[in-house]
Amino acid sequence: MKTELQVAIEEIIGEYEPIEREVTNYHVENLLTIDASGNQEIQTVITEYQTTEAIFNWTWAAGVLLFTIVLYSLLRCIGGVLKWKL
Repeated sequence: MKTELQVAIEEIIGEYEPIEREVTNYHVENLLTIDASGNQEIQTVITEYQTTEAIFNWTWAAGVLLFTIVLYSLLRCIGGVLKWKL
């Protein structure tokens, strides 16, 4: 169960979702066949594989970093004003 603070932070920076990218890989295989009469023939077999890979979401990470810097700066400013006033 999420606390109210966790929900508030998640609403500000958003939920992390990795970027998904589809990748196509090819496997090439050459087969040498010899028939009964001695004729040689080379057959090329190409197999295609499609996979999906997750990539780190740098945009989300930069948003978290900027939010942290802004929050830190704001708290430092508030602390400086309170120290100056008191």
